[in-house]
Amino acid sequence: MDSKFVIVGESPGSRELMEGKPFMGPSGQLLEKILHEMGMPSGVKPYVLNALSCYPKDKDMKK
Repeated sequence: MDSKFVIVGESPGSRELMEGKPFMGPSGQLLEKILHEMGMPSGVKPYVLNALSCYPKDKDMKK
């Protein structure tokens, strides 16, 4: 994927683990809102990924 910039998250949340893609849950919704409020054109999409590909054992899955 070609992109102008990259956004790196810490680790996947429960929704991301289920769907196998980063920023699919509440964090993705917040990211979309922020990008929209910044005036990001709808056709410009960042490359998004997580620094870790698994969920840390001590992280709360209920959030």
